Amino acid sequence: MPGGGGCIALVGMGKTQSTGFRVTDRDLEIVRWLGRVRLASVEHVRLRFGMGRTKAYERLAGLVARGLVVRERHVPGHGVYVATREGLRVAGLAMAPARVSLGALAHDLACAEVVARIEAGLPAARLLTERQLRAHVHHTGDDSFRPHVRQDGRRDARHWPDLALLTGSREPGWLAIEVELHRKGARRLEAILDGYWHAAHHDTPHQVWGVLYLVPDNNDRRRLAAIAERAGLLEQHSPVLFAAHTLDRHDEIAATVLTLWKRKRTADARHRAEAAERERQQHELAARQAAERALTEDGIQRQRQRQEQLQAFEEAQRRAERRGLGRWLGGGGR
Repeated sequence: MPGGGGCIALVGMGKTQSTGFRVTDRDLEIVRWLGRVRLASVEHVRLRFGMGRTKAYERLAGLVARGLVVRERHVPGHGVYVATREGLRVAGLAMAPARVSLGALAHDLACAEVVARIEAGLPAARLLTERQLRAHVHHTGDDSFRPHVRQDGRRDARHWPDLALLTGSREPGWLAIEVELHRKGARRLEAILDGYWHAAHHDTPHQVWGVLYLVPDNNDRRRLAAIAERAGLLEQHSPVLFAAHTLDRHDEIAATVLTLWKRKRTADARHRAEAAERERQQHELAARQAAERALTEDGIQRQRQRQEQLQAFEEAQRRAERRGLGRWLGGGGR
C-alpha cells in the first residue's frame, strides 16, 4: 500500500465505481477505526481524524457509496456509521460486522467518543476495544484482559473491560478503561474491582496495573471511589491504581489517562527504590550475621585453644609430679 495520501483500486464494487470517489489510505484508517469501535457518529470520526465536519461527511459518504461503510439511519440522532463485511476485509480486520443495538447504542457511542478523544489526544496510544479484545481471545486463547469476577452462589465469571490501553514493551501491561453510563450494584462493582486486584497478582502475558472508570457525574465518581477503597485499590501499595473521571469533562479524558500513566511510573520508581533498599538491608544483615558468626567461631576457637593449652599445662604438671615422686621413691624417701 502506498504511503500517506495514496489511493487503492477496489475491485468488484459494481456501480459504485462510477462515483469517482477514490479510497485513500486515510479512508481505510477510518474504516478500520469504525470496525474497531463497532459504530460511531460523524462527530466522532471528525474528532478522531482531525477533520472538519464537511470533510468528514464527504469521506464517509464516499465510503458508503463504495460499500465499505453503511450508515444506519434508524437510530436517534443523525445516524451512525458501521464498517461492512467488505470494509472489514479490505481494512484487514478479521471480525464480523457489528450489529447496532438500540439498547446498547448510548454505551457504544460513549465508548467511540472515549476512543476518539484518547487517540486524538495521545497519538501513540495503543488502545484495544472490546471487539478487538474478543477477537484476540478468540484467536489466541489469551485471557490476560479478562479478570475473574466472583458471583454469589454461582461460578466465577470473566469480565470484559470496555477498553484496554497497552503500555510497556519489556514489561507489557495495560490500563482497563470502563465506561459506566448506568449504575451497577455496589457488590457487583466491588467484585469487578476485586477481580482486577487479584489479576495483578497473577503471572500473565499482560499485567493489569490500573483501572479508569468514566462515569456521568461527580456523585457516581465519589461512589466509585468509595467502592474502590473497600476493594483495596486506594491503598498506597495496591498493585492496581484507580481513578474515576466524569464524562461531562470529556476534554480531560486523555489528560486523565496520561496522569494515571505518570502515577504508574512514579509507583514503579518507588517500588524499585523500596526493593533496592530491602536488598541493601538484606546484604547488611547478611554481612552482620556473617561477621557475628566469624566472631563467634573465632571466640570458640580461642576458647578451644585456651582449653587445650590448659589441658596441656595440667598434663605437664601431672607428668612432672609423677617424675618427682619417682625420684623421691627411688632415693629411699630421703
